[in-house]
Amino acid sequence: MEEKYTKDLLIQLLLDRAGRIGKSPTYKQFEDDEDLPDPSIYKRNFGSWNAALQQAGLKVNANRKHSKEMIIKEALEFYAKNGRSPYYYELGYSDTVINRYWNGWKDFLSNINLPLSLQYSEITGKEELKLFLVDLYNELGRVPNTLDVENKGVGRHLFLTKFGGFNNALLESGVVSEGYFRSNEEKLPESKSLIKSYFDEHNEAPTVNAYGELAKQKGLLHRKALEEVMNKRFTEICLEVIGVANEYSKSKEELLSELEILRGNLGRTPMAKELVIHGLAQKRQYYRAFGVTYLQLIEELGWELPVPKRCFKEEEELLEDYQKLYESLGRLPFYDDINKHQGMAHFSTYKKNFGDITNIWEALGLEVDDALLTRSYGKGSVCLDKRGGICRSIPERVITDLLIDMSINFKKEVPYKDCLLNCDKKYKFDWFLTDEQIAIEYFGLFAEKSLEEVGYIGRYSRNVLKKIDLIESDDSKIKFIDLYPEDLDNIEEVLEKRIARLR
Repeated sequence: MEEKYTKDLLIQLLLDRAGRIGKSPTYKQFEDDEDLPDPSIYKRNFGSWNAALQQAGLKVNANRKHSKEMIIKEALEFYAKNGRSPYYYELGYSDTVINRYWNGWKDFLSNINLPLSLQYSEITGKEELKLFLVDLYNELGRVPNTLDVENKGVGRHLFLTKFGGFNNALLESGVVSEGYFRSNEEKLPESKSLIKSYFDEHNEAPTVNAYGELAKQKGLLHRKALEEVMNKRFTEICLEVIGVANEYSKSKEELLSELEILRGNLGRTPMAKELVIHGLAQKRQYYRAFGVTYLQLIEELGWELPVPKRCFKEEEELLEDYQKLYESLGRLPFYDDINKHQGMAHFSTYKKNFGDITNIWEALGLEVDDALLTRSYGKGSVCLDKRGGICRSIPERVITDLLIDMSINFKKEVPYKDCLLNCDKKYKFDWFLTDEQIAIEYFGLFAEKSLEEVGYIGRYSRNVLKKIDLIESDDSKIKFIDLYPEDLDNIEEVLEKRIARLR
């Protein structure tokens, strides 16, 4: 089945996903989505996940392990392949990394005898940045985002340092008004009016894409946000606002006939994500018509599944599989190892059944040999720090190891209510330095541009601001350090300076 995925289709699926989330998709996002092909298919077709992203014209995932020689090598290879110098964002290294070895991107290119990138911008002043945003707004015909400015060679960090954030820069430059960042509830009336205006102009209901484009231009609710606020599907919203909808219900016979034709044209079973691309009904219509999910319908029809079926097993089978993987690897497997091996249940199944990975080791009676638990193995959702403590991510391990190296006494997962005077929330500090009485939080998923979004990242980012407000307004006036992904590139210097300042 997997051999029937052409490279063109794989690239198209990457671009579709990137278009929906506004950035390059990750290996894990494809791994966790049952409607998408397994990311290992991309590795077989393109050599690596990042190579597939490059083939699709998308930004590759940043490589955190770097050296001066590696950066130079990648820049020279880029020049040889593309006939021009890379822009700073095309190599995936932050300004912090570049500035560690050179005096900026211009100095870096000059030092390795490469010409300055044509679109490289030396804009650094606040007023220049305002004019730049206005010009970019006029060029695009819409409000620019941080990816737009990076594509012009202007780093998003400039807006944080000069304006306190990209949204503030948009406001100060006059590109948007204060109302642009209103709450979803405040935007609701105009969003509904947008549907009516479209109907009055075109004499038909807007499609999801048509509404989405207009809403994006006007700074109104995107489709998912609109559905969440009204607690209705877009079709139902259109019926309420204008009395008609773009989508109409099809009979079972129509749905199956269209699906059969598409299957014949593709030479394989279509994936759920492809239905709308080829003009068919969305997968939810199949669920409403047949009372089963799209994949269940495919199974009932006796067709080959478009994606590998999820593997769900009893606890005894899960432990047997883990034992076999342990023996084949010659070391204790982590969650990323589980996901890489076919026939194994997804790591989320193991977490649901056993919780902490150490419970699996204990259940199997596996010896935790320090010689096997070297740092190079800590690449998955669970890894170990220098003392053998469990960490849930690489950044957590990096920061924990640094605190250990600095001989700082600390506790992890300390409840806010134990440190603050006016807190009844169930939040926990990632680290609490017991001697210095300093609390530390690492906000690894915070994204300013997602603050208005409905999804997980949006909720996470809004919660970060709530946490910071709670800490800063508390009568305890606790000493607090907040860390973000960009701090990891120079984490030792950042952490040492901030702790020293608070002592």
